[in-house]
Amino acid sequence: MLRLNWEIRRGLSGDEHPKSNEAAEQLAGIYFAIGKLDEAFALLRIALQSRRKRFGDKHEDTQRDLLVVGQWCRQMGHSEEAIALLESLMATNTKPEDGDPKVLECRSLLGFAYGDMGRLKEATEQLQAALQLIPETLADNPEYAWLLRNDIACTYRQFGLVEQCESVEFYLRNTKPTVDLLQAGLRKWTRKVIGYEFSSLLYVNFKL
Repeated sequence: MLRLNWEIRRGLSGDEHPKSNEAAEQLAGIYFAIGKLDEAFALLRIALQSRRKRFGDKHEDTQRDLLVVGQWCRQMGHSEEAIALLESLMATNTKPEDGDPKVLECRSLLGFAYGDMGRLKEATEQLQAALQLIPETLADNPEYAWLLRNDIACTYRQFGLVEQCESVEFYLRNTKPTVDLLQAGLRKWTRKVIGYEFSSLLYVNFKL
């Protein structure tokens, strides 16, 4: 039914209509849930391209899609494309970074993507910036703060940056939230950043 709805919306209004984008994202969610990742990813790309053309990169919906598609580009092995999308998102930011969830999200994703490409200097710069943003941005979500610090520590260890890894692990040694709490923190963060609970689209590779 959702595919039929998307095809009808697309046929009546074209890819750029907001209802077509919503239908594409709903269908993408179903495809992700049943493991059809290539199909889901293609739909998210369509929605992003239409929003960039219709609204530009500064629009809230476009910025949300840049984050989601940037994350999935990396997950699907397209780190160069992920970097291009996330750099475009960072270029639109003209507000102070402290407390802005999209900036923390973007900097951490960029750090991971730069690392995938072997650009360790740029990766380290972005991850260090993300770490500095965590205390204020995630003051109300210590579970997600733990998750993000843990993922950054694991990434530093992969880079062979033992000293940086150990400095991050300092925050992790005394406590580890339960898996249920970590998942709840992830869902809370997802709703805050992208505006709806679509947690299957983000952070499928956290190292718990």
